[in-house]
Amino acid sequence: HRDLHRLIRRQRQMCIRDRLIGASMGSTGGGFKQYRLIILFKEFRRVIERSIGPKEKIYVVKMRGEVVNDEEVIYHIDIIGLYIIALLFTTLLFTITGYTLVDSLFVSSSALGTVGLQTSIVGHGLEWWLKLVLSIDMLLGRLEILTVVSAIYSVFKK
Repeated sequence: HRDLHRLIRRQRQMCIRDRLIGASMGSTGGGFKQYRLIILFKEFRRVIERSIGPKEKIYVVKMRGEVVNDEEVIYHIDIIGLYIIALLFTTLLFTITGYTLVDSLFVSSSALGTVGLQTSIVGHGLEWWLKLVLSIDMLLGRLEILTVVSAIYSVFKK
């Protein structure tokens, strides 16, 4: 744990980025998945092409040669947004408790990415409620945020 705490800032930032992106679709790892990031970039490109290209042209997002419908594009972008909100919320809780921003991002992204790699701030001395927050993040990262939110919504809808 102590060696991870000593990682230089750039290495930690790369770890944070990689944990958020996560693995490929269908994997058991957390993160918002590489597939969704590719869709996000393709949607950015489509928005730019629409704004500067011919108005009569139809612009689409394609993955593996197949058109991804707009509803699915929005769904994947929403998932990325929910992950970012969860990351920022957990990071905020850690920083207002006195941890550095980089340490807070590091532990938050590790929990959401269900990686398990932590710095020395996570241990016996960590406040119980921050451990609970990290546990919830691990659950959200493993089961997918929208799945958990949908399950909670269906319970309270009744």
